[in-house]
Amino acid sequence: MKVFLDTSVLVGFLRGEPSLNKLFAPEIQPKVTYAINPVVLQELLLVIGSAADSSALDDLTKGMEVLPVDTSTVEESLKTVRELRNRTIHANELLILGSAQSCDYLVTMDRDLQQIAGRAMKAISPEELLKLLEEHK
Repeated sequence: MKVFLDTSVLVGFLRGEPSLNKLFAPEIQPKVTYAINPVVLQELLLVIGSAADSSALDDLTKGMEVLPVDTSTVEESLKTVRELRNRTIHANELLILGSAQSCDYLVTMDRDLQQIAGRAMKAISPEELLKLLEEHK
């Protein structure tokens, strides 16, 4: 299973949210390939505050696949975004959606991003991913 991790999930993990620790547990690693793109990596670099955080980020991303930014899929995402009212979407979110389309799931804690992505791909929460992984023992 190939899973794209949004910035919100990785920031939560780096900040010590206990509910996210299980995503990176040794028993989970053989079941899933995690992916990010350069946009997520850039966003993570902006939120880390120290060399210790930088080291933790390096350790976290070592086994992840870094997908290219696929601008050809951004136009399709824009159609969905235009249908939503009272929502400002950042260009980074569109680039994340473009890369995530090559994965089985987009995992995010951002409900707005889930709503936007939900029409083009399977966007789920970390808790939903853990349930899926437990079902596929």
